[in-house]
Amino acid sequence: MLSRDDPEHRAHEAGWDGGGVPAEALKGGSRWLADASLLRWAPKVYMVVAVGLVPWVVYLALTLPRRATATHYRLAWVGFDCFLVLALARTSWLAYRRRPEAELTAVTTATLLIVDAWFDITTAPTTGDLVQAVLLATFAEIPAALASLYLVRRVDKIISAQLHVAAAATEPAAQHSPDASGDDAGVGIRMVAPGDIRLDIDHDDGPIRPAAPDGPVG
Repeated sequence: MLSRDDPEHRAHEAGWDGGGVPAEALKGGSRWLADASLLRWAPKVYMVVAVGLVPWVVYLALTLPRRATATHYRLAWVGFDCFLVLALARTSWLAYRRRPEAELTAVTTATLLIVDAWFDITTAPTTGDLVQAVLLATFAEIPAALASLYLVRRVDKIISAQLHVAAAATEPAAQHSPDASGDDAGVGIRMVAPGDIRLDIDHDDGPIRPAAPDGPVG
């Protein structure tokens, strides 16, 4: 029977079963255990906030005016589009470098594109502007958002099966999927340096190797 001070018992108490506990946690990795504890209370906090927002949404639906004049209308849209440009550019760079962080920026990009389409349509002042906004959303913004979400799905499938390998790695070594098949054949994670993880994708003419590391992931 494990004592309460045993690392494996602490990891189990943090909400993880023994079969999925990375070696770092079993060796007493305090950072991993802190992250596991975070995942215990984070869902509760987010659910409380989500439920709490419901009455606020109802209040806004009943009290907000149907029309309003925005003092900084131009600044709002220019600033929003600048954020969208940054998200697209950052996703492009991380995907080019085959960095797993591209998953996060792709989610941000997809979210901004959907929000852009929503407010373009709902704030269109004339019928012509509304038609233009609908066409733009249908053939540009929403397809781009779906493409970003597809990128998220692909990156997630690559790294999820090998997360335990990345967590346990302590020296630079090539780590590949032990059982890749179907859409995931020839993909994996490569440890360029400790803390610097790159996606590795094999093609018919050989694996595409990432460029030299530009520094460890902080």
